[in-house]
Amino acid sequence: MFTRGFYQGIYEALKEDGLFVAQTDNPWFKADLIQSVNRDVKEVFPLVRVYAANVPTYPSGLWTFTMGSKKHDPLAVDESAILELDTKYYSPRLHKAAFALPKFVEDLTK
Repeated sequence: MFTRGFYQGIYEALKEDGLFVAQTDNPWFKADLIQSVNRDVKEVFPLVRVYAANVPTYPSGLWTFTMGSKKHDPLAVDESAILELDTKYYSPRLHKAAFALPKFVEDLTK
């Protein structure tokens, strides 16, 4: 599942405005996975972003996700669209903060 061919298949299955997200484990124990997925997804998708979230039930609590998109940049999303969501948790500031990675995680994505 974590191969360039797999991501190529996803790319081909998606519509022109499609995107996908894969969970890419935690940066302390699976740094090599984050690096390889990021590299492979960048070879297929024009826009790639890694974000993080705290998931207390997962090992280490900090979990990463890698997004590949054909055209949508989550950092360019209209904040008013997020404000319209009926949620008690998610907000425009939290959305942007998810993509602000700790330096050691950011270094894995270069």
